[in-house]
Order: sequence, then structure tokens, then C-alpha cells
Amino acid sequence: MGNFSILNNLLMSNCNFACEQSQDIDSRLSEFFLSMKAFTNLKKLHLADNLLFLDKERELQNYIKSDRHLKELDLRDSKIGDNAAIGIFKGLQRNTALKVLNISGCNLTDVAGLSLCEYFFYEEAQQTKLTRFQRHQSLKELDVSFNSFTDETGIPLAYNLHDNKSLQSLNLKGNDLMEAAGTAFVKILEFNNCLALLNLDCNQV
Repeated sequence: MGNFSILNNLLMSNCNFACEQSQDIDSRLSEFFLSMKAFTNLKKLHLADNLLFLDKERELQNYIKSDRHLKELDLRDSKIGDNAAIGIFKGLQRNTALKVLNISGCNLTDVAGLSLCEYFFYEEAQQTKLTRFQRHQSLKELDVSFNSFTDETGIPLAYNLHDNKSLQSLNLKGNDLMEAAGTAFVKILEFNNCLALLNLDCNQV
């Protein structure tokens, strides 16, 4: 295998990157993550509009958790589903490299939304022996537009961003948020001095 360490960007959007036979998906997924180890300097990975990662929670969690170089991950319109998104959010709790994440149009519901809220507000009690919570301070841009998040996600997410000092852009366009969530986000903007872009278009706020 050649030396791919100099590759910074890998763009493979809309490549029909999936298998027609479902039994082949797991083997191809294993091959994909194995091959990713060769890209030791990869900063940007775009795999939008592919179907390979459908419901692959464990694989995505392990990849995100262990990667120390990737700064931008684009999986928009890949229909990854709640389980895969949960894997991403869990992995992010141990990742300080990734800055930009796009999982727009990925068939996400409040099941994944709960894990998203935990990412911004998770407990380190087992490591620190403290009962307090700590906000994660890494991700700068998050696009979760055109999913199916309701106020069950929107309200606690707004609350957990109260004093977040990392996230600068949050796109929630085209979800199912209602007035209560909209009010919650308005209130946090009074205290959050970092969030520069908040998109709530096409919601019922």
C-alpha cells in the first residue's frame, strides 16, 4: 500500500458508496476503517449522500474516538439513522480534533437527540470522582438540519449550550421544533457569547 500520509482532504460524496447485498456491507465497512489508518494526516473527509454507515454505531464511535487528526466530517444526506449518530456523539466525547460535523438529512429523531444533548453536557464522574457536569469544548460547527428533532431535543440542547465556549455555528433548519424550543434558544443567546450563527428556519418556532 502506498504512503497516503500527505493526503489532507478526501472527498467522496455521492459515490453510491454502499453494497447492493446487505451481507457485504459489514465487510466493506471494516475494509474502509482499516484503510483509513493509512491517512495519518487527513483533515477533511466528505462522504455525503452515501449509505455505507446506516446504523453503524460501534464502528463510527470507535473511529471518531480514536482519530486525532480529522477536523471536518461531512455525512449529510447519508441516512445514517439514530444508532450511527449516537456512535458519533459518543465518540466525540473523547475527541478534541473534530471541529466541523455535518449530519444533515440523516433520518435522526429524538433518540439521537438525547445523545447530542449528552455530548454538550456529559458527566466525567468516573474519571474525576466529581458529580458535577462539564461541557464539551471542541466542536465549532454542527449541522443537523432536515432531521426530525422535536422540543424533546431542542429545549435541553438550548439549555446545555448556555455557557458553551466552543460551538460557533448550529444549523437546526427543517426539524420539528416548536415555540418552546425557540424560546429556549432565545434565552440562551442572552448568555452565550460564542454562538455566532443559529439557524431555526423551517421550524414552527
